[in-house]
Amino acid sequence: MKNKSHTLKIVFTVLIIVFLLLIGTKKIKSHRSGQNPGSMTFSLLIMDTYARITAVGLNEVQQSECAAAVDSKLRELETKFSYYLPESELSRINSTAGTIDMHLSDEMFAVIYESIKMCRLTDGAFDVTIASIEDLWKQAHISGVKPAADKIAAARELTGCGALVLDPENKTLKFAAEGVKIDLGGIAKGYAIDQVYNILRRFGASGGIIDIGGDMRLFGRSELGKKWLVGIQDPQFAFENGPASVPETLKRLELSDVAVATSGHYRRFTTFGDERMSHIIDPRLAAGSDKTASVTILAASAMQADALATAVSVMGAEKGLDFVNSLDGVEAVIIENNSADILYSRGAKQFITD
Repeated sequence: MKNKSHTLKIVFTVLIIVFLLLIGTKKIKSHRSGQNPGSMTFSLLIMDTYARITAVGLNEVQQSECAAAVDSKLRELETKFSYYLPESELSRINSTAGTIDMHLSDEMFAVIYESIKMCRLTDGAFDVTIASIEDLWKQAHISGVKPAADKIAAARELTGCGALVLDPENKTLKFAAEGVKIDLGGIAKGYAIDQVYNILRRFGASGGIIDIGGDMRLFGRSELGKKWLVGIQDPQFAFENGPASVPETLKRLELSDVAVATSGHYRRFTTFGDERMSHIIDPRLAAGSDKTASVTILAASAMQADALATAVSVMGAEKGLDFVNSLDGVEAVIIENNSADILYSRGAKQFITD
């Protein structure tokens, strides 16, 4: 059975397109030997994706120091949260926490604590214990053959919030059963964005945007005093033209002081014959979820937005919209598999500019 992967990660195919008003892609230096504030934009490859950071209101010396601090922090976080680096803290947890209580770093504890919280809040639609299911489908991608039903059932038994035994007092983690593994890919990127935001604010940036793999956090204004424009990609255009096509914008949002995350299956999927399977896993089915084409979440933190975008994608449009409307400070734009069908949470339309 023929198998086809569309996981090419290039800067032009991130799930959300950022339109930076009159801010270029290179660093804009201060006007007078580092004394007058300006803006900078720099990019780097991190966490198996691209990061693009813009900061407004820093002088040249601050820009240089801030960029170095951001780079250092992101590389530090990668050594903690990477599922693939064998020496990462997460890899050590996955290899030992099934047999002993594993002491966690403060940042690992914070992310796993929030992961359990989000799992319970979403009734399991967001679940970091899906690593065993993901590994099963990755093997299927390589072989081109779907996993057997008994293997899917066995992997599903290793998931759920109850599989994580977290001790807040001692900051230790133990798995409830042998074979449990966690993958923080659905929330750690959001945490990293929030940490970069804290760095930019600490250096005195008056505005900025932190974009890692299409998820982002925006604050303040651009150098010209305007809000940031963010584009939501047209899933139908990507379906018809292929995942590597230049994105077509369906809706634009004017934003400030908010985090944004988009989850969708129109760029990343695997095919088994004529059947296409989303990379977004429904933990309860142990299979890909294709209930929505795209979900964009606005929230106070990038970590929250990151997790909720995945959860609402798994829930589906109607249930997901009801769920978002029950939350304070969260909005959603949900595009069903036909791009003509767009659903908005109660307060989302106020951000749409076209």
